[in-house]
Amino acid sequence: MEESIIKIRKLSKRFGTQEVLRELDLDIPKGMITVIIGRSGGGKSVLLKHIIGLIKPDSGEIYIDGINIVKEPEDKLNEIRKRFGMLFQEGALFDSMTIEENVAFPLVEHTKLSHKEIKERTKEVLALVGLTGAEKKYPSEISGGMRKRAGLARAIIAKPDIILFDEPTSGLDPIMSAHIDNLIVEIQKRLNVTCIIISHDIQSTFRIAHKIAMLFEGKIIAEGTPDVMRALDNPYLKQFIEGLSEGPIQVVDNE
Repeated sequence: MEESIIKIRKLSKRFGTQEVLRELDLDIPKGMITVIIGRSGGGKSVLLKHIIGLIKPDSGEIYIDGINIVKEPEDKLNEIRKRFGMLFQEGALFDSMTIEENVAFPLVEHTKLSHKEIKERTKEVLALVGLTGAEKKYPSEISGGMRKRAGLARAIIAKPDIILFDEPTSGLDPIMSAHIDNLIVEIQKRLNVTCIIISHDIQSTFRIAHKIAMLFEGKIIAEGTPDVMRALDNPYLKQFIEGLSEGPIQVVDNE
């Protein structure tokens, strides 16, 4: 049986009257790619922020290698967060910094490595994501796909155990989406990291996931390998992965 690096138990969170997570349970297998799918505004990003300790739940537990981070003080949480890398939806690069400076930023801020060591590590990860030669360019001077790759380089530069991805293929054409997918798979294998991805991109999800979990109305309603998920007779899951307007998931005008 696969080892879980993260275990989430009965996680609940509401904002005002809106119940976003409802006693959610989920296990994240170590050294694999888990993709969490679900509708826009369905709580996927909120779940990701709980995993990295940016949001406290109303109730429930999140264990990272057996440590319940919900009960940890902020200084301990900061230590745990160092195990994470994060690729934000738009890359979240600093406009005033070159690509090289953006990628090096976590090492400059959080380590005591020498300038030479940081330079070498930055060169290494830029080569890994295919951005050799783009070091001195600014984010405004490169394409959306290149910005995603720069964001990925920054996410892995501090050698995290776990990488979180927020919609890594959003806004990209199908060819660039496939390229980013291949890059995620290659990096996961090469670095043997655990990847947690939230996505609407069903084609991408089935291309890269070892495990898929569907979040709907605050709970994980289906989970398993891509083959298991395709075979499940769950009308909500089927409607979502087939992209059908008709079905048990209602389309509301204000969404």
